[in-house]
Amino acid sequence: TPINMATKKSKEKRKMKSANSKLSVLRFQVHSNLEWTHDKKWNLERHKNHVSLSIEYPTGDARQKAVEEHQESQKSSTVDEPCDINNKA
Repeated sequence: TPINMATKKSKEKRKMKSANSKLSVLRFQVHSNLEWTHDKKWNLERHKNHVSLSIEYPTGDARQKAVEEHQESQKSSTVDEPCDINNKA
């Protein structure tokens, strides 16, 4: 029947449009991720020679030790009392 054929064709067109838009989104995401990765890599290379950064952000074992010290300080500074916003001082 002609109505069935028209419906079938419109469904096929919608499927193709949907597939094309999904492919377009995927291409954009891949391009964006590659661009972001390149920018991040370039930024890290550009800043890795700063003395202040190498002191503040150590590498290797020194970094691991700094992370562990920071985690320990965070554990000891946590408050065990519940916070009640409605409770006025």
